This record gives sequence, structure tokens and C-alpha cells, in this order.
Amino acid sequence: MNLITLFRVRFLCLLGTLACWQYAIPPHPLLGAGTSSPQRRTEDWQQDLISVLLNANMLQTAEAICIDHLRNSALDSDVAARWTIRLSTVRTARMVGQSRWEPELAQAARQPIEQLLKAYPQHPRRLWLETQSGLIDLSTARHAAVAMAISPGDTNIQNRGLQATNACLKQFEDIREQIDASGETENQDLQDLRSTIGQQRVEAWLLQSQLFPRGSEDAIASLTTSEREAVEVMSRIPTGTNAHSKLQALRIKALIQTGRPEEALEILDADQRARNSTNQSDPDRLALRVQVYLAQENLTAANEILQRYYGNQPQLAPPSADLDLARLDSLLATAKSIPETERSEITSQIADWLEVIGQRNGDYVRRQGEAAALQVVRGQPSGGDTRLMVAEAALRLKAGDLLEAGEWLTQAAAAASEPEQALKHATQAAAVLKQAEEIEAAVQILAATSLRFRQHASAPATHLQASWLLAEALKQEPGADLEPLQALLRTTSETWPQTSAGSTATSWLVRILVAKRKYAEAAYVAFPKNRAATPSEVEQATGLWQMAVRVAEDAPATLKQAIEHLSVGTNKQPQPTQEAAAVGRMTLEVLYAGRSVIEKQADQSFPLPDLIARLFAFRRSPPNAIAFKDWHPTSTDPAEIATLQDAIQRLFLDGGTEPARRVETGKVILQLQQQMTSQDPAKANDDGIASNDMARALIWSGDWEKGKQIYQDLIQSEPGNLKQMTAAAKGLSESDQQPALRESADLYNQIAAGLPQGSSAWHRAKQAAIQIKIRTDDSEEAMKLCRYILLTQPPQDVAVRERYQQLLEQAQRGAPSQ
Repeated sequence: MNLITLFRVRFLCLLGTLACWQYAIPPHPLLGAGTSSPQRRTEDWQQDLISVLLNANMLQTAEAICIDHLRNSALDSDVAARWTIRLSTVRTARMVGQSRWEPELAQAARQPIEQLLKAYPQHPRRLWLETQSGLIDLSTARHAAVAMAISPGDTNIQNRGLQATNACLKQFEDIREQIDASGETENQDLQDLRSTIGQQRVEAWLLQSQLFPRGSEDAIASLTTSEREAVEVMSRIPTGTNAHSKLQALRIKALIQTGRPEEALEILDADQRARNSTNQSDPDRLALRVQVYLAQENLTAANEILQRYYGNQPQLAPPSADLDLARLDSLLATAKSIPETERSEITSQIADWLEVIGQRNGDYVRRQGEAAALQVVRGQPSGGDTRLMVAEAALRLKAGDLLEAGEWLTQAAAAASEPEQALKHATQAAAVLKQAEEIEAAVQILAATSLRFRQHASAPATHLQASWLLAEALKQEPGADLEPLQALLRTTSETWPQTSAGSTATSWLVRILVAKRKYAEAAYVAFPKNRAATPSEVEQATGLWQMAVRVAEDAPATLKQAIEHLSVGTNKQPQPTQEAAAVGRMTLEVLYAGRSVIEKQADQSFPLPDLIARLFAFRRSPPNAIAFKDWHPTSTDPAEIATLQDAIQRLFLDGGTEPARRVETGKVILQLQQQMTSQDPAKANDDGIASNDMARALIWSGDWEKGKQIYQDLIQSEPGNLKQMTAAAKGLSESDQQPALRESADLYNQIAAGLPQGSSAWHRAKQAAIQIKIRTDDSEEAMKLCRYILLTQPPQDVAVRERYQQLLEQAQRGAPSQ
């Protein structure tokens, strides 16, 4: 996330770690060294000097000092190794500090290491020198990660970064294996180096995640590995040390980026308690806490921290790149939370703060901030004898004035009355304007001219070319508004629906809308009503409606919208398209509608997909698990797996409201779960959700003891997790077996014991336990509990108090609670 902040720190850390050997130089303070006088950072004035020069960006001076000392050192000595590493570190700092990638700088950073190892392949400090080589790759990845934040989608940057992370990970692993193979477990030098490369591996995985789209499988996998290795390395480092703190910070960043801010906050809170509430003003820790709160969308808490640190004059607060960028993120979050018409003031604050970031931390950190802040960038560009215009354009082009040439060709296209001539000039104008980096003007002339002569055969392709040009430009603008591109594609699709360009535009627009999670809008685009559609287009729309219902806040309303889309006007479509629409409607209703809707459906005259047909038969008839006997999925396509998951969730909803159907429903769910995990082994994980579903299905099917065991394993894996305990209690309460119900009541009582007495959650748990007591014919105990609570912890909420009265009356009657 805040990569540039780390790059200087990492170089100084390296300078201390690799050059501070046990008998020569004490550790650099950034790695937990003690302090001496205020003017000194370590007991080595030479190391201090290089560190100060790095911080002041006086790289040329630092390099000259390193070269001079290296020239006067015996190459096989520790001194030579130390100055070689320092020289490489200075050159690496220069490499990372460039806004553009310059491979010759990377080679210059590697050169002193390679020369020394070539001269002395078995140098006593070979492992330290090889570690520096790996750190050059790590810095290359760091540079690429920042470049990706500014220019997302650039595959050249991504490939360079991935090659670098893979190289450094392999290098660090090789060094670690050599250390372990040496058997020198008492050699503190080697063990410190082992911890250092462990920390660098954690950062490498974290950097690698930023080379992939946020939230993608590759990004999550890298973050997960980073977090796991951080935990492993921390287990071997004493708590309270600088190294432990840095690893913990990297772990917290990984947790935030994997969508687990609650875990990150728990770690921060525990760390603060362990420090006895000291160092609460540490900007690095504050930055982490702000990022956690922002990830939780707790803008108020984040701003409270920032206000305490920055006050009313933030530019005067002590500089901290991490915290400065966190403040920028807070300003951006604030901007997103208010109407666009009211953003002028906050936009001004964002611009001012970006200037301050640059002044306090350098241009590179500012560029990182700009990558996050670029949200809306808009602009707008603007005949005579066209032959004269074209001739003038040629003269301007010959003189090298691209902008003037493009404008003359634009005028020629606008003035031309012949379609072929106008479209030709428009294409020429766009090509020249693109060279002049006037993309919007190029896009406008292509779009306007093709619409003016829409009947010409070249018009559709010309209009689509405008989209290609705009899309290419948008790749260079992180966070740019995609609405103009969508509008262009929509126009191409709707104006020329039967052409190849129209089909391309439709597919492209659907992909964009899906990426933005606008599935309903994508469905309307995929299956238009203004022309004859194909069955495959209807099938695509059905799949998009499934995705829309899946994520909808109001699923019934979205389902109704989907059914209407697949119904209204379809009778005017070709017969195969009508049948595909009918299959789509049935698929959606079978997967997402209540049983009352399904029971009214008649047998269909058209074939349904096998899974949908079996689910339809099971849901509309008396429950019988035989409906799914010998059923197997026919595809491992992710969409098919998602449909299978939808079917399972639909059955859970049915069983949740109809206890009489639970036994057979549970059996079917177990069958489907087994088939799903056989098709997609990734679903056979122990991520809590899948295990909870399995336990619930087992309980419904009558095998409640196996379900209980799964719940117990989940609870033991996360002791004190009330959410998991509640899921187990609820699942066991759905059994028709008395022992299971008693287990459920016990769990609810355990949950209540872990909550503040008298709180809303405490009362809910107690009422659930009482309700189950009544169901298990333990009315006496239920009445005692009701009376005791009403006497000792009377709820203030009227509805809660009335619920206790209802439960008391039910217990007195001995009637089961509904």
C-alpha cells in the first residue's frame, strides 16, 4: 500500500543489518539498536554518514564516499563487503527514486555485488552479499508496484514486477536453506540474517499482491502467503523488538487488503495493551489504525486519530509518509460519502494535501497519492473547401505541428458532405490527434462523423474505433470515469445491432458492467428487445440476472425485474428465443423464488437444465431425496458451480421456513455439497461458511451428532467467537432430536455468559435458550429463567420485556413455542 514510505526505510534497515556484523558494527537503530548521543545513530560514524546522505537524497556524495572506501579495502575483507553493500544500497535508492523504470540503474546497483563475488566466490560474507542482490530485485518489485498503482493494466510493468518478486523470493529461500544446512544454530549473525530475509520475503509477497487487480485470486493468494509467513517469522523473533514490530505491520497490511480489518484491529489493540498504552503517537501505528478504520468504513474513528495528530495545521505535523497517505485516503473517503455537487471544498483540500505530501515526502510519494486521487478527469475539444483543409493539414503535418494538422483534418471531416470522404478525414484526424495526445478530440470526431453518416458501411467500425482510442487512453488514468466509454459502446451497440462492430461493442460493454458489478444493467444490454435476439444472448442474460439476484440488497425486487425482462415482449422474438426466455424465467424462479411460486407452476413442455429440472421437481412435490439420486454435474464451469451453490442456498431457505421438509432437504443438500466439492475441490475447504453449511445439513438429515462435531471443531478453532457459537446454537436448534435441542440451549447459555448482562445480545441469547427449553418440555426451568430474568435483569426495551411475558405464558401452558 504505502510502498514508497518503505523504500528508504528498507535501505537503511539493510545498511544496518547487512553491514552490522557481530564483532564489527552494532545494529542500526531501525533494527532495534540502542541510542548514544543525540547526534549519533550508531557507534559507526561512517554508517551514520551514509544514512544521513540517503535521507537527504545526496546520492552522488554517498556513492563517491562508498567508492573511495571500497577502493582502499582488501576485497576479501569484511570491510570491503560492508562498503560494497553500502554502494549497492545507494545505487538501489537511485533506481527506486526514478519516476520511470531505468534498467541500467538496476544493473549499476548489482555491479559491485557481482564484481566482488566474481573475484571471491567464497567470500566470508557471501550470504550477506547475495541477500543484497535479492534486495535489488525486491526494490525493482517495489518500483513496479508503485508504477502499477499509477498505470493499472500495464502488462509490461506487471511482468517486470512479477519477475522481480519471483527472483528475490527464490534468492531468499536459497539463502535460508544454506543457513539451515550450515547447522550453526548458535551463530547469532546467521540467525539474524535468517530473520532479515524472512521479513523481506513477507514484504515480497505483499508487493506481489499489488501487481494484480485488487481482490483477484492472485492478489488474495499473495496476501495470504504474506500473512502466513509473517506469523511464522514473528514466532521466532522476540516480541517488542523493531523486527517484530515491522513484521506485525506487514501482517496488518495484508489483513486489511484481504478484507479482514477486524483481525487487524484486534492485533493493534493487543499490541497497544502490551505496550501499556505507550507509543500511542507512533505515526506508523497510527497510520495502520487509520487504514483499519477506513477499511471498516468507520470514517469518524479514522478522522479522530488524524485530528489528534495533525490538528488544525496538518502541514506542520511531524512528517510521516504512511500517515500522510492515510490522511489522503480519509479525505478521498469523505469525498465519496457526500454528493458530487458538494465536493468542491473537499476536492480543494485533496489537491492542497497532495501538494503537502510532495513537499514532505518527495515527488514519488505524491505520485502514489495522485494515483489514488484521480477519480474524475474530464475535458471537451471543438468548414470551406475540404481539399484546401486537407492540403493545409498536410503542410502543418510536414512542419511537425501535429495539433494544427489534426484540427484542420477535423474541420475537413465536419465540412465534407460525402460519407466516404468524411469518414476518411475523420479517421485521418483521429490518427494525427492521437499522436498529439489529444485523445478526446480524436474520439469526438470519430463518433460524431460516424453518427452523421450512420448508413454507410464503414460507420459502425469507425464508431467502434472511437471506443478503442478512448479505452487506450483510459488505461493511463487510474480511477478514470468509464461512463464516456460505456456511452460510446452503448451507442455502437444500439445504432448498429446487426453488425460485427455492434456485437463487439455489446460484448465489451457487458464485460465493463460486470466488472463494475452492474449485473442487471449488463443483462439488459446482453438481451435487447429492439431486434431479434438469439437463444445464446438470452442464456447470457439469464446468467447475468443470476449474478444480479445473488448480490442484490432486495433480491425479490431484482428477481421480479428479471422475470419482467425475460417476459415482456418476448412473444415477438423467434420461437427458439422465446423458449430460451421461458427456460431463463423458470431457472430464476426455481433458484430464487419461494415455494408458493413453484407450487403454482405447471409441468413445462420445454426441457430445463438437468439441475433445474430436478430442483423444480423436488421443491414442488412432497420432499423426496430420490429426485437427486445418481445426479452428477456435467461441467466445472464457474457459472455452473455458482448455480449449484444457489440451489443449495435455496434449499436452506426452504428448510429454514418449513421444518417438515428438513430431513429430505438436508439429504439433498448433502448430495449437492458432495458433488460440488468433487467438481471444485477449492470448495472443500474449512473456511467456516462451508463447514457451517455442512453441519446444518447433517443436522437436518438426522445425523445431528456429526453436525455437532463439526460445530465443536469450528468453535475450538476460534475460542470465544460468539458469531460461530451462535451459528452452532441456531443450527442445533433446527433439529427435531431432543439431545440436539438441549445442546443448543446450553450453547445459548454459554453465549449469554460471554456477553454483558442485560445487553440486547444477552437477552436474545437467553430468550433463545428459554424457547428451546419449552420445546424440550422443560417448562418448569423455562418459567424459572423467565421470572428470574424479569426480576434481576428486567429489560428496558418494551418489546423485549413483552417477549419474556409471551415465553412465560407459553411455558405455563406447556405449549411449544413457534
